[in-house]
Amino acid sequence: MDPDLQDESERPQKRAFLREQIINKGYSPEEFTDYCDILRGADIDLWTLAELKECVRNFQAMQAKKADEEKNNNEEPENKHDKEPNLSQPSNQSLEEEKFPVTKKPNQNESITTEKPQENIEETKEVTETSNQGQSEPTEQKNDQQLEVKQEPQRTLSSFEDPKTYFLNALKTTDNQLSKEISPDVHVGCPEYSTGGMFSTTKINFPITTKPFNWKVKRQEDDFVWLKGILGTCFPTSYLPPNPPKRVIGAHGEENQEKQQAYLQHFLSTIVRNPLFKRSQFLLGFLKEDDPKEFSKLKKQASKVKKPQNYSEFLTLDGYLACDPKHDEKENANIEDYLKNTQILKKKLKRQTDSLCEAINNVAAMILDIARSFEALENLQDKFPGIPGVKPLYNSLKTSFALWSDRENESAEIVKNYCNFFFKYEYNEVIPLIELAKDKEIKCAAYQKALQKLKSRKEKLWQVKDISKWGLSPEALNNPQALLEDKEAAFAKMMAKETKELEKLRDDFAFYNYQVKSETARVFIDNQAKENAHFTEFGRVFSDYTTKLHELWADLVATLTQVRHECIQAFHNVS
Repeated sequence: MDPDLQDESERPQKRAFLREQIINKGYSPEEFTDYCDILRGADIDLWTLAELKECVRNFQAMQAKKADEEKNNNEEPENKHDKEPNLSQPSNQSLEEEKFPVTKKPNQNESITTEKPQENIEETKEVTETSNQGQSEPTEQKNDQQLEVKQEPQRTLSSFEDPKTYFLNALKTTDNQLSKEISPDVHVGCPEYSTGGMFSTTKINFPITTKPFNWKVKRQEDDFVWLKGILGTCFPTSYLPPNPPKRVIGAHGEENQEKQQAYLQHFLSTIVRNPLFKRSQFLLGFLKEDDPKEFSKLKKQASKVKKPQNYSEFLTLDGYLACDPKHDEKENANIEDYLKNTQILKKKLKRQTDSLCEAINNVAAMILDIARSFEALENLQDKFPGIPGVKPLYNSLKTSFALWSDRENESAEIVKNYCNFFFKYEYNEVIPLIELAKDKEIKCAAYQKALQKLKSRKEKLWQVKDISKWGLSPEALNNPQALLEDKEAAFAKMMAKETKELEKLRDDFAFYNYQVKSETARVFIDNQAKENAHFTEFGRVFSDYTTKLHELWADLVATLTQVRHECIQAFHNVS
């Protein structure tokens, strides 16, 4: 026995201890398993009972500290920039009445510059590489990607780039081995079972093969959840496909595991088709790292990653974030209707194909009953054996109808495999896009409310004409008389601090506005290609099935023709 592995007789006692200290006390089994995986491994046999008790104490202390930190953060003054708006405000006001300096799309030989010093691209680079050196982790650990700046952007989906679209500086990720491959192919294999799970007697591993690299790894269900989590941390507002539903996870039945495998396949295939995700070292490690200890180190590294706190820290393909401040109610309504109705119709297709499978299976059962009736007629011929050709006739019909029944069951299985799981995943796929659209509406309402409030306050200040209360910058006070004579100039200069805060809210809305349109288009363009390939394969499989059905009836025709000729020959011999 491996000296690192402990006596298996302790397993029940260790699992009982974990249920009492983790599950019964409301801690997350998944988080505890990840914690153990990082320290030593998620196999319960790697731990003695004493070591496990010490590990649980440290985990509980860590969770308590985390809860205290979250409580303290919640008690801090609320950031006006992030505050969610009162959605009862009217939504038909113009969002473009307050004028701000914007950054135009760069030409080939230009780099982005803005009038906002905090978003200067050189400062972004310096902060990313050198700041917070006195803290436990450098800032570059935040996203742990290789970054470049001042790269000419290669924008896509140009049909959404309104002339008023502007750009914010961000960080550019660089290519890696995975991202240089245009169409990597990942395959999630059938689940494999082993002992040694922390909270259950069985661990389920899914083998994953990535071509053309021929990488082969094994990952548990929680590893897929971890992957989605870290990608969401590194790339907020980017579309992430859904996880398998809770009721499927952990179920060991064959059908449930088929569903789990199908979900994970869809999930991972969608992930690797995203050019931005392919540049993530965490996705690369998930697909490539076959050493459990090294993979645990990668997860430990990921646990230190924080979401970007401002747009200059966002990771993008080209180093820029596109922002679209145009608020088009009709366009928004069309996107909302498109998403909701797509989800409704995909769910309907799932129900319809379920009903179709059930109906086909019922037809198959009826055909099998007919085959049994032919069998009864065949057996009946023993009571009156003097009629030539009758028994072979009914035997052939019995065989053909029985095979026909099998073929119908096969067609139901084809429909189930290519439609049932597929459409169930497809209607769940729309949910993240709907949520992103809701987030955009919240940002829109926040900007709109602040815009109307600021306009109203400026109007009142203009009417009073007391320039000392206008909140002007020192530079603007150089020529106050000119401002008193020019309302537009006065509005542009007064309440400088509040105007700057409004500009941030404008950026929030404009960025989400662009993201909703671009991500919706990207996801459905990708889905179209995926559906095309999927149903092309479905057509090929059904074509093969139809060929088998034709062969069945061709065999019946040949058999009955032979029986008929034999009967004619026998009749002539008797005559």
